[in-house]
Amino acid sequence: KPIRIISLFSGGLDIACSTQMVIQNNIKDILKTKGTVDLWYFDWGTNASDNEISAGRKYKESLSKKYNIEIIHEIIDVKNIFKDIIKNSTGKTVTRLNDKKSAGAGSHEAEAAISYVPMRNTLLLTMAAAKAEHLYPNDKCIFVIGANLSEGMIYLDNSETFINNINSTIKVAGQNTYNFEVQAPFVNVTKTKMLKIAEENDFFIEDSFSCYFPNNGEPCGECGS
Repeated sequence: KPIRIISLFSGGLDIACSTQMVIQNNIKDILKTKGTVDLWYFDWGTNASDNEISAGRKYKESLSKKYNIEIIHEIIDVKNIFKDIIKNSTGKTVTRLNDKKSAGAGSHEAEAAISYVPMRNTLLLTMAAAKAEHLYPNDKCIFVIGANLSEGMIYLDNSETFINNINSTIKVAGQNTYNFEVQAPFVNVTKTKMLKIAEENDFFIEDSFSCYFPNNGEPCGECGS
C-alpha cells in the first residue's frame, strides 16, 4: 500500500520542520510504495494566508528537488466553516489572527488570547482524515501537524495528550481509517531544540513563513509566531 504523508501545512516554521522530519523518517517506504507527500493548506482566512500559501509553494519545490518524490500542494477553502467558530456568543471574534488591526503579543496568556481558535487542530485533522478516506481509502496515511513542547504549553491541541487521543478517535471514526496515524515528531521537544535539529539536518526552514500580522509581506517581528 502506498505511504501518504499528509501535512497540514500552514506555512510556518513548526510544520516545515515536522513535515521534513516525517518525510526523512519514512523516505525509503515512500519511494518503495510510490507514495506521495501532500501539503494541505486549510485556508480559514488569516491575515497571513497569502504569505503562507506562497511559502507552501516554495517548500514544495525544495522537497521535490531533494527527495525526487511526488509532492502535492493543495489549498482547501474552509473560511465558511470557521467564520462562525471564531465568533463567540456575543458575536465578537475570539481570535485576532484574521483582524487586520491587530498587533503582536508577549506573554503566554496574551499569545493565546490573540491566536487561539476553538478546536482548530481537532477540526483540521478530522477534515483531513475525512478527505483522505475518500482519496486514499486503502493506503497508509500519516498526518503531520507542527506541535512542539513550547506550543503545547500554550495550546492544549499541541500536546502529546491531544495527539494520542486524536489518533484513537480517527482510527475508529471512519470505515477505512484504521491505517491512519497522526504524527508530531517534535511534540516533546522545545522550539529552540527543534530549530537546532532542523539546522543540523538542513531542513528547508528558509521556505517557511511565521507571522500572525505581516506588513507588506514581511514578518512584523513582534508577534508570538
